[in-house]
Amino acid sequence: MLALGLASFSASFAGCKGGASRLEGRWHGVRAEGVAPEALAAANAFAMKTELNVSGSAMTIISPKESRSFEFWVVKDEKTGLVIGTNKERASEVETFTFDGEKTVKWSVDPTRSIVFVHE
Repeated sequence: MLALGLASFSASFAGCKGGASRLEGRWHGVRAEGVAPEALAAANAFAMKTELNVSGSAMTIISPKESRSFEFWVVKDEKTGLVIGTNKERASEVETFTFDGEKTVKWSVDPTRSIVFVHE
């Protein structure tokens, strides 16, 4: 479930440059994508109560279950997306954000599921 993705996101972060400015600000979850039909209502409820707050290289994730703050760094900055590093000791731990315009971003929780956020 999407809650598992949030747990995977809760790793240590370090330093940030450049493209993260597109993530700057407050983002509110609006829906889940890629979830089995029988779990969609619960996943959407979870997504709509999830928020990302980004300032510089710091991110706070507020979900129905917890609130966590981390530092991160930009691994890859592309026109349509941003990949951030989430754990200096395990460089393979990254999170992917895909932009749909300036006000919508999709956080890939795993290869098939994501949470869509809109900028406040």
